[in-house]
Parts: sequence; C-alpha cells; structure tokens
Amino acid sequence: MTGKWTSLKNLGWAIGIVVCLVALLVGLVIASVNRYNGDSFSSSTALTAESVDSSGNVTELTPGTSGGTGSLLTLPETNDAGQEYIDKLTFLCDSSFIGVRDYGLLAGGTGTYQVWGTDSGSLRVADLPTATIVYPSDGSSVTIADAAMIAKPEILVVCVGQDGLNAVDGTAFKASYAAMITGIQSASPDTKIICCSISSVINNYTGADGLTTIMISDANDWIREVCEATGVYFTDSGKAVGDGTGSVLTSYLSTNGKTLNSSGITEVLSYLRTHALTTE
Repeated sequence: MTGKWTSLKNLGWAIGIVVCLVALLVGLVIASVNRYNGDSFSSSTALTAESVDSSGNVTELTPGTSGGTGSLLTLPETNDAGQEYIDKLTFLCDSSFIGVRDYGLLAGGTGTYQVWGTDSGSLRVADLPTATIVYPSDGSSVTIADAAMIAKPEILVVCVGQDGLNAVDGTAFKASYAAMITGIQSASPDTKIICCSISSVINNYTGADGLTTIMISDANDWIREVCEATGVYFTDSGKAVGDGTGSVLTSYLSTNGKTLNSSGITEVLSYLRTHALTTE
C-alpha cells in the first residue's frame, strides 16, 4: 500500500511540473510577441516642445518662449485713433525706424522720451537680448529689459529686425527676437507689445549688408512666428510704405535705399493710428 501511495504521489508531482513548464512556455511566447523595448505601450502621442497650429502644421517653439495663444494676434483696421494714441506709444527702434526720433516726429521733438534706441541708431538682431539702448529721460545706458522694468510703458511698439539680418539664419533670428520679447514681458508684464513688420529695401538695393526683398519677407515671417509663440501683437506696418511687389516706394526711403525718411515714418505712424490697440 505504501508503494502504491508513493507512486501516485510521484505522478502528481510529475503532472504539476509539466503544468508549470507549459505555463512558463506560454509566458515566454507571449513575452516574445509583445517584447518591451523601453517604449510605452500607450497609443497616445508623446508631448514635445512643439505646437500644432489650426492647419495641423507642427511648428517648433523657440526655447524659453511662453504665453502663446495658439493663434496670431493682429490689429485690424480701426477708426483713426489720432495723435493722442501716438503720444502714448513707446517705440523700440533699429536704424530703419530711428528717424522717428532723429526727425523729431513725436512729442518732444528730437528730445522725445518715447523712443528707445542706440546713439547710432543701429541695433543688430543678434544683440537684441543683451543690447543696451539710451534711456531717453536721463541718457543712461540700459538693456531693453531694464528700460521696460523702469518705464513700464503701456504700449511698446517694436520696430527692429533689419540691422544685422544678413548675419543670422531663421533659427538664430527667432531665438534672439524671442529672448528680447520674453525679457520685456518678464520685466513689465502689463506692457502690451506690438511687433511691426520690417520695412523693405528698394528692388535694386546694393548695400554692403546684402539685404534683399526676399530676406526681408522671410524675416517678417519669423517675426510672426515669434509673436504667435509669445502671445504679443503683430502688425504689418511695413506694407504702408511698400509698392506692392516687396520693395519700398523710393519716395519713402532715404538715399541709402533702406532706412525710412520722414515721409515714410509718417506713413507708418498713420498706419498705426488706423490699426490701434485698445487697452481699456
């Protein structure tokens, strides 16, 4: 009897071992079919540093930008807001628009407090995040962000991007321009920022900086992208002095073929008056 019981016990153990081996084999087969290579099994799309616009196109955001609305903020045509509106604007300018100060076209004439720029008027794209401008009320040299922190302008109109354009590609342009914008936003969160398109050059421009109408057009597209990413306004004021082909009407240009003369700047100011930003 004892021998029979032992035989049955051994048979049970054998059956158990076989079952375990079969289960192990099945598990190995399943694992080989669904082998994990460090990727998630989730079918959801991973989040990246990209935004998807309404057309479905994916646009990489410039590192460090924030506050984007997902759509471009523009200024539609309005009734003429008058000189009172112009008088409450502050302008950040490079050489293409610094004539607004040097021609004395704003309140206070050439001594106006409304314009931020350098002594020479030039403000290179690559230098925008760190460049210093002349703070108009005391003539001190401060960064753009520091000027915003001190003055806290209600509306800042940005007219830069032409100087040094030939020395940067799209990635560098957007990174530098965006760093300037976010620096202003951090220093003065309540300031409304309007970025203007760059005025172009004459069609046969032969200046040493090598600017072309195509180069200007590309830069204006980059400015639009930065405006969308950072949530600030874009206005196509450059077209106010254009001839419809990508060039600027010669009657609006100084003799160098790229910077606006007093007539051109007056035309842009008129455009801003009829594409006004209401802050109330």
